[in-house]
Amino acid sequence: MCLSKRDDQTLATMGRIASYKPSMASQFAHKANFDNNDLKSSVISFWDDKITNEGFKDKKSFCSALHKLVSSEYKSEPYNKLIIHWVEAFNDKCITSQSKS
Repeated sequence: MCLSKRDDQTLATMGRIASYKPSMASQFAHKANFDNNDLKSSVISFWDDKITNEGFKDKKSFCSALHKLVSSEYKSEPYNKLIIHWVEAFNDKCITSQSKS
């Protein structure tokens, strides 16, 4: 599977935004243009189904939801692995702190 540079940059931007405010990353995901429609569907599913409203309450809730996804089978799907990679890249301290709790 090969991503366009635009899609890769969009995923990276989404990860950066999530480190600041996860709910903004969700809004960005819905408005972002992707070259790959399957990837876009996976991104929207990630924010709507996997990181639920509970995960948007505060940073700790987001970290907890993200930690559960990182340590689950969810990550095994190809697009999900890419999404998690970029969100994880900018939120690694968040995930590490959850591992210690």
